[in-house]
Amino acid sequence: MFTRQPLKIKKLFSIKLRGVTKRNMQTVAQPEVSQSYKGCFSERREKQPAREPFLKNLAAGNVDKEIFTLAEAQPIQRFKDFETWLMPIDNYIFSCSESKEKLDRNAVLSCLGDLEIFRAYGTETYNGLNLSETESLRFIETISALPWLGTHLVKNNMLPVQIILKYGSESQKQKYLPKILSGECIPTICLKEKDNSTNVNHLKTVAVPIDENSMLLNGEKVFVFNGTNANLFLVFAQDSKGNMIDKNALSLYLVERDSKGISFTDTYETIGRHEIPVCTINFTNTVVHNENVIGEPKKGFNIMMDLLKPGNQIIAAQSIAILRNFLKRMTSDVLGKKHFDRDFYGFDSVKKVVAEAACSLYTMESMAYLTSKLADLYENQDVEIERIVTEVYCANKCLSSIQSGLQLLGAETYMNNNYYIDAYHNALALTTLDMNNIDAQVYVGTATLKHAGKVMVNEVFKTRNAVDYPVHALMRNYKKLFTKKPMLMGNLHGSLDPGVYYLQESIYQTQFNVERLLMLHGTTVTDKYLELLRLNEMITELYAMFANLSRSSRSYTIGLRNSDMEKDMVVCLAHNSVNVIARLSKEIEDHDILNGDIYYKNMADLMYSQRMYPMEHPLHRTFT
Repeated sequence: MFTRQPLKIKKLFSIKLRGVTKRNMQTVAQPEVSQSYKGCFSERREKQPAREPFLKNLAAGNVDKEIFTLAEAQPIQRFKDFETWLMPIDNYIFSCSESKEKLDRNAVLSCLGDLEIFRAYGTETYNGLNLSETESLRFIETISALPWLGTHLVKNNMLPVQIILKYGSESQKQKYLPKILSGECIPTICLKEKDNSTNVNHLKTVAVPIDENSMLLNGEKVFVFNGTNANLFLVFAQDSKGNMIDKNALSLYLVERDSKGISFTDTYETIGRHEIPVCTINFTNTVVHNENVIGEPKKGFNIMMDLLKPGNQIIAAQSIAILRNFLKRMTSDVLGKKHFDRDFYGFDSVKKVVAEAACSLYTMESMAYLTSKLADLYENQDVEIERIVTEVYCANKCLSSIQSGLQLLGAETYMNNNYYIDAYHNALALTTLDMNNIDAQVYVGTATLKHAGKVMVNEVFKTRNAVDYPVHALMRNYKKLFTKKPMLMGNLHGSLDPGVYYLQESIYQTQFNVERLLMLHGTTVTDKYLELLRLNEMITELYAMFANLSRSSRSYTIGLRNSDMEKDMVVCLAHNSVNVIARLSKEIEDHDILNGDIYYKNMADLMYSQRMYPMEHPLHRTFT
């Protein structure tokens, strides 16, 4: 059925017979496989009933103190089983990343297929390993030491498997998932189209009925990841109604590569992730049977929105791996560099850049693993906002830290040094090709205000109707004096009390500004995009502060290495965050004119009207 099988797996080892894996790639060192891994893991920790959404409530001033001291996400035996499985993968990836020779993409994938990496995301019913969110995060972080490999696992395994598991029929799951999880089948998602990108109301790929059981698919999909190597396509297409396109009907089709009428054009490498080509796929009178519709026919819009929803792109782990490897390389080069006959690493300005990047990586890890732990410990826990905030923060901090590092090292990062440029391009892809910053940030602000509105509805209603509630209007002027601030001392290690104090102040400031925005703008607040961006930044700083403090408390309590420096660093980061929140609060209080929003809008409108930079050159004269 699948004629193209570049990743066909041959079982090269048997754990029962021997502990060393034979591999077909001779250019890198081959790690040993522990005999204790039997192809499955111990039981997960039993999930507890869902709690109230943590970050949404935190922004509204309600703190779930139980989250300060969460249990470990994995029971000890499950943790050991997972580490045993991951160890040879980690060793092999390390040897690949350290290799001086050019790696063969298919050989690497074949070797890792022997180590069953493609089974990671599937459920046990279809021969998957059923990894938890914390395990998946750690796994992708390990794999992404080779950034192209992380992208391949996400785009050509995890996201398609996720869609089929959630929306596919049982027959579709039985037919395709075992092949995907063995590596025999390589799926890819075909969504974007030329000119209109992901404009869901103007898809030009159309499915026309032939008879009761099949459709003809016609259209063109662009920016398809690894399309030339894939053999199963998940294609979003507009359905037709008679001879007319039904704009309200959208379906997702499973199309096998063997189907007639499929061609590939415009295959090219991106500036990063060179081993993952992007191409255009053309479907010309391609026959698709109705049994290959994923989900309900003509109900594919919800699947598309689920796929495009911020927070679902599995970016955090990739960002962490890219920045960690960059820091390792940069630190080594800084130590070997001289500047004006002095050791370059000794300059305080150099130490600041290196340390800020390390602090960013620490915060990225804290947020990512707190989010995954919440999802693993509680059944159907609402971590929607946590995922989005973490994803955006990780991608942007990874990119900005690498940019600072490149500027620090200077010309040597640009001239004849492909590693640094590749690291920059890989980080840039996360914030452009994989994610839309503005959509994600606006979504966070809107969702937070929607949730907070339910909590603050009475307060906001009385404030906006001051004539009917004069006493309330009078007392509001003294609200800051009488509002009870959250008391969080005693929930973390005592040495972190200054940081906890900053957290208390930040929660209060965020709560007050959420209420202020609702009071000022009412139901039109969702149209105030710049205010939503400020609120998103507040919530991000708040979550970063909480994640860092809770992580540091755990580290110091159990005596992890360098935890004494960790707690001091976290208090400093909390102080920086509370200052950022205070600045954002002042900008919200100042409104459009004083904070400059109105001038930004006017300048943009002027540029739109003239289609160019509108200001006169500084040497221009109006006199002779």
